[in-house]
Amino acid sequence: MRTMQTRPLLVCGFLEGLRHLVGDVIAQHFEHKAAGPQAQAPAGLELERLTVLTAWGAWYGSTLGYQSYHTVYPKLFGVVGTRAAIATTVMDLFFTCPFIYYPVWHVFKEFTDRVIARQGPPLLSSMSASEKVAATCEYGRDLSLQAWNNYKDNFVKDTAAMAIVWIPLHMVNFRFIPLVHRFPFVATTGIIWTTVFSFLQFGDVAPSAEPKAA
Repeated sequence: MRTMQTRPLLVCGFLEGLRHLVGDVIAQHFEHKAAGPQAQAPAGLELERLTVLTAWGAWYGSTLGYQSYHTVYPKLFGVVGTRAAIATTVMDLFFTCPFIYYPVWHVFKEFTDRVIARQGPPLLSSMSASEKVAATCEYGRDLSLQAWNNYKDNFVKDTAAMAIVWIPLHMVNFRFIPLVHRFPFVATTGIIWTTVFSFLQFGDVAPSAEPKAA
């Protein structure tokens, strides 16, 4: 509690990064198990995927996540009572997550996917400074458009999955957990969500078993 009070951003960033790391390890384990021994699955963990999710969790926990749970929501709805818990849950799951969390996530994912694939803006040494700026802006527009399309295509699925997992957890958190412990509570029980989130964003498991003959 002392560390959470004196270094909240550090604690929240660390806990969220750790939560996403653990959730992705669990998700990858079940994906490989479901794919079966004959599937063309990578051996061991996909470290690039693990790094992306861990980095996302650490960044989100120390920025938007902390400010939402410890600053914005308490000021808007208070911290005590069932009515405050319901209002905070509705705000988080039907405004913050679908219209802030997920848009930022899809930009982050598209950017890191391109960094991993080494697909940067097409800059040549022969270009002038204005041409390099134009190429960089065009690259940014293309990245944003792809992130927007991914966000739209997955909006219903992502929002529904988040609501199913987080409504009961948020009601417990916002109704019974003291403010100083709310983000640590989210960062531990939320391993359930990060496992689901990892699978939704990266999982692609096809059944490997062939149907048995009649």
